Order: sequence, then C-alpha cells, then structure tokens
Amino acid sequence: MKIGVISDIHSNLFYFKEVLNTLKEQSLDSIYCLGDLVGYYDQPNDVINLLRENKIICIKGNHDKYLINELSFDKDRDVFYRISEQRQEVSQNNKDYLKSLPDCLDIEILDKRFFMTHSLPSDTETYLNDINQLDREFLKDFDYYLYGHTHRCNLQYHYGTCVLNPGSVGQPRDYNASPSYAVIDLSRETISTYRVPVDTETYITKLGDLNLDERVVNNLRRGRLDS
Repeated sequence: MKIGVISDIHSNLFYFKEVLNTLKEQSLDSIYCLGDLVGYYDQPNDVINLLRENKIICIKGNHDKYLINELSFDKDRDVFYRISEQRQEVSQNNKDYLKSLPDCLDIEILDKRFFMTHSLPSDTETYLNDINQLDREFLKDFDYYLYGHTHRCNLQYHYGTCVLNPGSVGQPRDYNASPSYAVIDLSRETISTYRVPVDTETYITKLGDLNLDERVVNNLRRGRLDS
C-alpha cells in the first residue's frame, strides 16, 4: 500500500501537471492533498478540475477558506493572494466542491492511524514551524501526522509519531525552486520525499501578462541560500 502526499498547489497548474505525471509513475493506491488548492497563481479552476478528475483526496487550507468566505484575511494582502479575483474566476461548481472538503482527516490505512490537516489540528493559519507546538497527548493516538502550509518539506518523529510535511507543489519556500511531494509505503514502512524539475522561467514568462505582484513571482525563484 503506497500513498502520495502533496500540498499547497496554489493555482499553479504548470507545476502541478509535472508533479502529477511523476506521481503517476509511482504505482500509488491513493493521493492526498493537504490544502491550499487556490490563491496566488493563474489557474485555480484547472487545478481543482485536475484534482477531481484524478480522485485526489483533499482537505481545506487557509486560502481555500478565504475564497469561500470561511475565514477572513487582511485585504492588504490580496494584492498577492488574489483571492478576490479568484472568487470571480472559480466556477460555482468548484466553489461548492471546496465547501464540501473537510478541515482535516482522521483515518486508518493498514492499521496505521493518520491525522491529516493543513497546519495545526484546529488551526489552518498558524504556521507549524516547531513540532513542539504539537500536543503530546494528541499525538500519542496517531502513527502519522501530515500537514502543509509552511511550503517547506520536513520529516521528523515526535513522541513516536511520524510528522511529515511534503512541501509545496505550487510555491516552494525551502530554498529549492523545485516542487516536492512525499510517498509513504506502508507495506515496507518507508517514507520518501521527491523533487520534480520544472522550467521556472518558462512559467514566469507565462505569468507575465497577469501583472502579478513581484513577490509572488520572485517566490518561484527561491534557490539555495548561498546563491
């Protein structure tokens, strides 16, 4: 039994297609997305459609909640979040789909108990930057705690629980410009993380006509810290 784990696509269909092609080579039994399907980039409808077509199991992230008005946000940040614009763009059918998504999943796979969320157990906005933020009593009931939101790939063990962030598909922030994902092989009890090469400059050129905030574009160029 092998499962793929992705997060934080943020309307970046260009990267998502590359990641999905690689995922399909892994002979996976299922794929889970830990939220933030929308926001920032250029093709929210197409991203949602592709997730649905491929039966990828999704939960809500904070940007998804912003778009469907389940969370408020600082309107000064909308210049790069692009939520107001995407509210006009995303179809009603896809908005209804976002509304139908759970905030988290508590499931068992091959006798292993998973908790999947966008960040903290009941908080999609606060960044989980230190796994000591997680309550020991909460974690002890789970074999795996999967989260996203930071856009940084991370794998640690905390009180015997595997705590995994697969990183970001649409906007990596860990000084590596390539999108990332993870695969959990429950039969072999292994966890692997992967980077997918993408043509960043081609995508940036494609975005040129949208006049995006330069911070959103420059985030795609984040490379090694010493570069």
